[in-house]
Amino acid sequence: QIVVTRLLRFWEARNAKKGSELMGLDMLLLDDQSSLIQASVSVHRLNTFRELLREGAMYELSGFDVTRSNSHFKLCDSVVSIRLNEFTKLVEVAAVANPIPTEMFRFRTLEELMALANTNVHLPDIIGEVSDIRTTYNDHAQTTQRVMVTIKVDNDATVCVSVFDSVAELLHKRLEAGVVQPRVMVATNINPKFVGGRLYLNATPGTHFYFDNEVTASRTLFEQLSTRPENDTTSGKQYRGVKKLEPVSLGELNNYVLNSPPQSIEFLCKARIVSLETTNGWCYISCAKCSKKLQRGISSFTCTTCFNASAVGVVRYRVEMHVESGGDTAVFVAFDSAMSKLIGVRAAEVANPMGQGEEDPLGYQIPQFLQDIVGNAYIFHLKLTEFNFSGNHKSFTVARIFDPNDRIPGPTFAPHGGDHNPGDDMPGSQCASSKCHVGCSSGGDSSEDGEKLSSEQQDSVSENVHGDASGSPDENPAKRARNA
Repeated sequence: QIVVTRLLRFWEARNAKKGSELMGLDMLLLDDQSSLIQASVSVHRLNTFRELLREGAMYELSGFDVTRSNSHFKLCDSVVSIRLNEFTKLVEVAAVANPIPTEMFRFRTLEELMALANTNVHLPDIIGEVSDIRTTYNDHAQTTQRVMVTIKVDNDATVCVSVFDSVAELLHKRLEAGVVQPRVMVATNINPKFVGGRLYLNATPGTHFYFDNEVTASRTLFEQLSTRPENDTTSGKQYRGVKKLEPVSLGELNNYVLNSPPQSIEFLCKARIVSLETTNGWCYISCAKCSKKLQRGISSFTCTTCFNASAVGVVRYRVEMHVESGGDTAVFVAFDSAMSKLIGVRAAEVANPMGQGEEDPLGYQIPQFLQDIVGNAYIFHLKLTEFNFSGNHKSFTVARIFDPNDRIPGPTFAPHGGDHNPGDDMPGSQCASSKCHVGCSSGGDSSEDGEKLSSEQQDSVSENVHGDASGSPDENPAKRARNA
């Protein structure tokens, strides 16, 4: 059987658990009936087919295997997928009797994206108006570490598209080559995730980006937005490139929040811990799913963010530290990720909320290993939000803690926007210039959203560079397949 199809996109499939080992190529094909189907080439046959592949070209395809499609990370609704084998013939053709569309996207509404979040079932496509772009550069590796793109989707709701590693590097180069920041973006193969109760759209190794007039879908939205008044602040902004971490003294930090306009920014600050503030304890009982503080009931915990009346409680660090440097003082607050990396012991290993009965975490005894950090000097990576510039702020949130003898770390993404509540001193969001947080709780519960974002988002990226996760059919020979 010969199938005539158009190659929409292809990308490398890699196994993140084996050092990004190349596993093959994945492809998305479209036929004259506007039906999408995914295809794959194993690494052993790359030399045969790779040079033949050209995105947008049409091919006559024959001699392939048909196998059941993966039930996770699906790129189309087809129940089968194609695997190219040693008998496959792939011949490019100039034209066909029934024209095949040059593009097809599976856009989803905000409500549908929220429903898909954390399910790992589908990798949909998205389109939206670009509000802001922030890039993080890793000084040590001399590479782009992360790109965060804020887009407006349904009814101007604002969400973040998170791009990591090699995909971020390619995206950053494309953005730098442009004169102005793009106004419209289409992104394919997106993995929606709820992190800390907020929706993030994570790019995967198969994600392709299209801007403004590059495809029909983006061009249509671009033309609609072009009818806005000329003084619209979202048009023609210059791409601002990377965000560097600036080292400051404690005195400079205190003066900065007093004399600067409210903003979201990150700093490195060296200071010595002089004491631990124990009024609020050293930990809190959080939801195992979203990290928000749980409400204790008579016989169970309730999460007001996940609306779970029987949530699983996990003890997480929330350590308030009085620090000083050069006669200046401040209060730093470090949460679970930062403290676990510094101490080498997770809070859950020290205290079990299910075994404490009615005892409040405020009454938990401070472990000796926490008391031992008093008197030591560290380099603190601080994340400031607009709340830090208000009269209500009493502390600074710590993202990471480093030994002063270590090399000063490269920067990480500086969050912009976000809600910050007096009760928690944690950044409200990692979304750049976010005006509307999807799935966000406005309560003042303790959480470690900032830390959990990076780990969970990059975990989702790792899932998608694994063979099955990228949508490739399993290469297990025991799978049933027929030769077409």
